[in-house]
Amino acid sequence: QRRGSGAWSDQPIRIAQQLLQRSDRGRLAGLPERGRGFRAARNDVLTVIPAPLSDEEIRARIAASDAIAIMKLGRHFPRIRLLLRDMGLEAQAGYCERISLENQKVVKLPEVSSDTAPYFSMILIYKGAEDWVADLPGGVAA
Repeated sequence: QRRGSGAWSDQPIRIAQQLLQRSDRGRLAGLPERGRGFRAARNDVLTVIPAPLSDEEIRARIAASDAIAIMKLGRHFPRIRLLLRDMGLEAQAGYCERISLENQKVVKLPEVSSDTAPYFSMILIYKGAEDWVADLPGGVAA
């Protein structure tokens, strides 16, 4: 590990290698190893969307996609959640925060009781043929 100089040079570094490996996706989504987890396959379109974009832009990108990751939620979480509810997608969305940390949280979006979210949290949606979110337990703290 290489560290530079400056304000952050004395901070510990933790590397989460291979976070998106096939074996991790199901685990992070609370699915058994045989489960598909969150991934686009064959002709599915995967889109990563930053939450700070406008509602119109997010709607357009979601409409053109089969699998969606909305990142950088933070203060945008209530707005994004309402947008997904209006689009009829809240029930098929998963919510992830603090992935790879001891206090990570992976649950169905409707089960998130707070209107706040960490900046580096994300929402995962799969609109394709397989409904992996339906297999999530009520709350998973892996």
